[in-house]
Amino acid sequence: MGERTVTSLNRSKLNPPRMAADLVRRSRLVDRLERGRRLPLGLVCAPASYGKSTLLASWLEQTRGAFAWLSLDEADSDLSLFVEYFVAACKDRGSGATSMAGGACAETLALARVPEPRPLEVASCLVNELEELADDLVVVLDDYHRIRGTAVHDLMNHLLRYPPRSLHLEIVTRVDPPLPLVSLRAGGQMSEIRQHDLRFTSEETRGFFDLALDASPRPETLARLEEATEGWAVGLRLAALVGRGGTSTPFWRGWAGRCRNSTSTSSPKSWPISRTSCGTVCCGRPWSSRFAPISWTSSSHLPARPVPELGPGHGWPGGQ
Repeated sequence: MGERTVTSLNRSKLNPPRMAADLVRRSRLVDRLERGRRLPLGLVCAPASYGKSTLLASWLEQTRGAFAWLSLDEADSDLSLFVEYFVAACKDRGSGATSMAGGACAETLALARVPEPRPLEVASCLVNELEELADDLVVVLDDYHRIRGTAVHDLMNHLLRYPPRSLHLEIVTRVDPPLPLVSLRAGGQMSEIRQHDLRFTSEETRGFFDLALDASPRPETLARLEEATEGWAVGLRLAALVGRGGTSTPFWRGWAGRCRNSTSTSSPKSWPISRTSCGTVCCGRPWSSRFAPISWTSSSHLPARPVPELGPGHGWPGGQ
């Protein structure tokens, strides 16, 4: 394996996602993240598009101290590449006394660049070098579920078994990672935010529509929206996209009064707000099977428009 250098890395992966103009500030979750930063590990785990990445990026905009961000993909399952990115992220985002000099973690990088690096050896060296940091550092590993194989997980296991005092890891993932979560949880060494925590509350739903629309729907309509979407961030965004159309009153009236029980033959196409449309599954069942198809009272008034591609950075109330 040839030696990699920082200049060969995609540095855009070291940047948090941009915040949408109509971002809802979720103070209750930001407060939990802030309280958890004194612990070695924070875990934010939920299916796609529940606002995990957006929440972390929003927190980092508000919190004090140094942080590092790394968006992962399948290629980062290679231990050498993962370590290169990890160290580059720490160097890129460090500030003040926490800032890492250009030659920081040189020994760790040298161990990671050999043809067959040993995860535990690399991890031990990384722990020792991170212990030299004078100030606290938050490192966010986004999309950790994309990591394959065992090498990176072995390194992370060792890092969490002997965590540097200055380091707080935040792992953002769609599934629980193969890390010692049980022992960390039992020892009070980790914080967790799960799917049920990320669901928009009634207050957050109201706040989102106040920002997204010129005129908010009625309280009974908001209640039905919250029930139908289960507080799912992208479901609310899709509702707002349709509600922005020229004459939106029929849309909201349809929500408020025409929901009915679903049947096994319901077509996903009858659902304008559907996890099925995003290729995702909720609780093991297609989203469209959990709720009723919606009949609009006056569909001829609804604007014909394509649904934009979903994803972080496209203005959703929550991204990944």
